Amino acid sequence: SDRTDDFNALNSKACRWAIDHLEALRCADPELPDGLHDRAADNWRPLTAIADIADDHWPKTSRKVAVGLSGDKEDPSLRVQLLADIRSIFNAQGENRLPSKKLCQALGKMEDRRWGGWNKNSGIEPRDLANLLDPFGIKPHTMRIDDKTPRGYLLKDFEDAFQRYLD
Repeated sequence: SDRTDDFNALNSKACRWAIDHLEALRCADPELPDGLHDRAADNWRPLTAIADIADDHWPKTSRKVAVGLSGDKEDPSLRVQLLADIRSIFNAQGENRLPSKKLCQALGKMEDRRWGGWNKNSGIEPRDLANLLDPFGIKPHTMRIDDKTPRGYLLKDFEDAFQRYLD
């Protein structure tokens, strides 16, 4: 507080820049990187808008910093919730294998979960599902269903994770 005069010039420049770019900032709707969800995305939106207007290396730098500080560091309970939801889907379907797309659709229909709001409300995709399940060592397989060969998951591959994290 004893050196506030040192910031007067910077304060003046920042204020002038904001006034000069006010309309662009008001209209800004920046594309945010994958991995920022909910509150983190809300907090980074104005900062990435400023970076986009500043141009040069700032758009890329701001997104890299946003993901580094606030991105996809969900607590492990999110992945455990995913396991519980997958187990309930397998139980409801009565199947021992499910294509990735079908599993993602079922997850997206769970209204009290965040899966439908994943990817800026477009819903969880097979690649997102694979990334979330990877720490458990669960990988999708190619499977034959009628005359198609989609990628999907086998119930038996979840057994260890279900036992460790849910039982």
